Amino acid sequence: MGQRVGGAGRLMIQFDSLQEFFAMGGYAANVWSVYAMFALFLAVNLLWPMRRKKQLMKEIKRRQVLNTETAQPDEPDALEMEPLEPLMDSAKSVGEST
Repeated sequence: MGQRVGGAGRLMIQFDSLQEFFAMGGYAANVWSVYAMFALFLAVNLLWPMRRKKQLMKEIKRRQVLNTETAQPDEPDALEMEPLEPLMDSAKSVGEST
């Protein structure tokens, strides 16, 4: 592994080959496993909230349909969406965290 001093006294590490780069000076198992765990962590934290929001929105729509189907014309309170408020707040907070 060759080393050069770059401008302003900074040390620049330069690998002699791509194979040497992937070997990471004998620490490849540690280095690449950390990169893999980070990629998995990042993917889960990006995809899980989107998946959860999609599920919540489906559930809200399903409940709205059921609520309007079971509502009687003489019962205006049956069309109110008060039972869905916690679900809607939860879906909004999931959407804001992404």
